[in-house]
Amino acid sequence: MDPRTETDRFILEQTHGVLVGGERVMVCAYLTAPIKSGGVGAFVEAAKAEAAFAALTDRALLLVRTRVGAVRPLLENHGVTRLDHGEILGVHLGTTVVFELADGRMLEFRNDPSDEHVSTQREFFERLHGTFGTSKRAAAKATRERELHWVATGIGLALAAAYVAYRLMAE
Repeated sequence: MDPRTETDRFILEQTHGVLVGGERVMVCAYLTAPIKSGGVGAFVEAAKAEAAFAALTDRALLLVRTRVGAVRPLLENHGVTRLDHGEILGVHLGTTVVFELADGRMLEFRNDPSDEHVSTQREFFERLHGTFGTSKRAAAKATRERELHWVATGIGLALAAAYVAYRLMAE
């Protein structure tokens, strides 16, 4: 990969020591955790959220853990995780990207191919299905969470309507 941005260079520097004999980075991305709260809770959740710089190689997915920046990615390294291709059973792309891992865990990030801090951001997301295949389990998780979100929204709206009706009747 030919680095074109400061973030590209940072990712390549941080992952260089993890590459194994002849392995090469093909594309990179900046991944942030999905914000699932609404209103004020979203700001609190965003302040606590973690992010990762991802480097997709011909053999692995490398994740450089970092903190979420307010305006741009923070060029910090809080540890590198290496997931060899065989450790990733599949991926689901929806409003989030969910990686199903062989140990049963799911890694979830926002599906944001438009971030401009990494020159290969869009290409990273385009390569995921071709590299890891589709995960039915990750898709089911994403569907469940989307349904729970809509149920919670419906309950919130019903409670708000009931409160307004109560206040109007009390007057």
